[in-house]
Amino acid sequence: MNASETILDNLPDAVLLVNAGGIIIYANRQAERLFGRAAAALQGQPFGFPLRPHTEQEIELLRAGHLVTAQLRANEVEWQGQKASLLSIRDITKQKRTSNELDEQRQRLEITSEENAQFASLASHDLREPVRKILTFSGRLLQHELQPEVRDLVERVASSANRMRALITGIADLSSVGRAEPVFEQVDLSRVLAEVCGDLELQIEETGASISRGDLPEIEAVPGAMYQLLLNLVANALKYRRDGVAPSITLRHLPAPEGWVEFSCSDNGVGFPNSEAETMFQAFRRLHGKQFEGTGIGLALCRKIVDLHGGSIRAEGRPGEGATFYVRLPERQGA
Repeated sequence: MNASETILDNLPDAVLLVNAGGIIIYANRQAERLFGRAAAALQGQPFGFPLRPHTEQEIELLRAGHLVTAQLRANEVEWQGQKASLLSIRDITKQKRTSNELDEQRQRLEITSEENAQFASLASHDLREPVRKILTFSGRLLQHELQPEVRDLVERVASSANRMRALITGIADLSSVGRAEPVFEQVDLSRVLAEVCGDLELQIEETGASISRGDLPEIEAVPGAMYQLLLNLVANALKYRRDGVAPSITLRHLPAPEGWVEFSCSDNGVGFPNSEAETMFQAFRRLHGKQFEGTGIGLALCRKIVDLHGGSIRAEGRPGEGATFYVRLPERQGA
């Protein structure tokens, strides 16, 4: 055995040499294992697969009655004075099986996710009418003269129904994100933020809030989704305020890598421990319990919207000092 054969024999992949006529003229030890035949038995046999030099190919072999998937790469060489093809062959059966299983699992998860979204949408639709009736009739009752204890009970019913309505709306919003094929357009985030502040004008006046708005960038996005994102961030800052302290909210355009945009939304509210920074994006997760009204869906909806656009959102906070949310989005979709 010469030096070249010694090197080839100790490579981790199966190696064959095939002459210009397609006949195997050399096989190393790994080739014996891959094909289940001795090197002497392989030599002199036609390889049987077309070769495309410098290109990875996938081939299937039959070994001991079992199908084996292998990755093949061919290179043109000169061997003992004649032109030949050096074939490097790797058994990828396990990797291929794992990849197929992952694909099947992903498909099952996609089907399950779509079924869950459809169920949430249908359930929220069916629940709206009973809640509407509860609110209508409790409202009518409150228009009459009632004993104090009766009025208190009816007001509790109405309050619970309002929370239920908000929860149903939130579930419907959460399930709807990403179901339809998104239509991306050029969106001016400064203009969207102005619309949000206009719609929240009453809350801003009631809380005495001040909102500092820097020039936010233009991006390619779903306009309605950007409105929901900014609405939830600003409304969140207004809601989680400290007693006796007017909310101070600042939105800034931040530096970002090329092809990306980033902005932040900061407030001086109740804040939160940084250890909870990730869990607060989970649906129905409410850090402050019953201290503040809400459904625990707003930030989950923000995360879902940002994911839909291929971006990221994170939060930082300090209890009693406020919170900052950082949003990073691609400037162009599919770029």
